[in-house]
Amino acid sequence: LVEQHSPTLFKLVHGPNFPAAVQALLLLWQIMNAHMAISDRFYRALYQALLSPEAVRSSKSAQLLALLFKALKADVQQRRAAAFVKRLLQVASEAAPSFTCGALIVVSETFKAKPGLWALVQESEAEGAQEEHFRDAPGSDDEGSDRSGGGGEGQ
Repeated sequence: LVEQHSPTLFKLVHGPNFPAAVQALLLLWQIMNAHMAISDRFYRALYQALLSPEAVRSSKSAQLLALLFKALKADVQQRRAAAFVKRLLQVASEAAPSFTCGALIVVSETFKAKPGLWALVQESEAEGAQEEHFRDAPGSDDEGSDRSGGGGEGQ
């Protein structure tokens, strides 16, 4: 059943109609949760729905937050759950007060259900900064300044 209908449901999730996307995500959650087979594809689709501009102003915002809470509680990958929490807080910072309050409740209840998640949210930011730190190769600045400086002086 999951293999047969999930491609169609995922097409709805990625479509332009946000309320239909939320309903499709809810149905996917129920099907996958019943079979104990929640896929990475589901979490990617949920993350994309959270990034949609419609997420904060739709009539389905409450359902999206409720689904997000269920999915975060059931997620076995702590790093992915931490990424969801961070993204939810980023989205909530630009949203209407009603969405922001709902998002903060979801975050609070998620931290109650997964006490170690807060430490991971804090740690992953520091680790991510180290992983994404890039430096120029030694001598690359010297070569560029020699060429431009030498050419200007000789003319």
